[in-house]
Amino acid sequence: MRPDLRDLLMPQNKERPVVFVVEDGDGTRQLSCLVLESYGFTCRSAGSVEEALALIESDPRVDVLFSDIHFPGGLTGVDLALKTAQAPYNLPVLLTSGLAVEYVEEILPDGVAFLEKPYTPEQLLSAIRSVMAKRRMPATPVA
Repeated sequence: MRPDLRDLLMPQNKERPVVFVVEDGDGTRQLSCLVLESYGFTCRSAGSVEEALALIESDPRVDVLFSDIHFPGGLTGVDLALKTAQAPYNLPVLLTSGLAVEYVEEILPDGVAFLEKPYTPEQLLSAIRSVMAKRRMPATPVA
């Protein structure tokens, strides 16, 4: 008997991890949140980088940032990753795009994960969990 995917992907404690989804496509943003919430995550969302930055500044309780790369005009998901992956937020970031992986690798900041579109719910959940696990890894002690 296969274990339930939810049991494999969700932490055993009762606290629901918060994933902040930033996507200008309403349908994609809503579907991503629906998938994440159905597996026990709390989902916050924004339709632009500017909106996301304002919301994160007002309430920084976020465990993972999941953002598209390209937005019409203004800031990009890469800009958002650069601003939130450092102090004071230090968020683990997962970026997504339908662009060719070769192009994305050239613009992806160090330490930022990437999930190619289109993706399945299982791929999304696995990528989120992987990003969360890397964040929790202890630093290597200095000898």
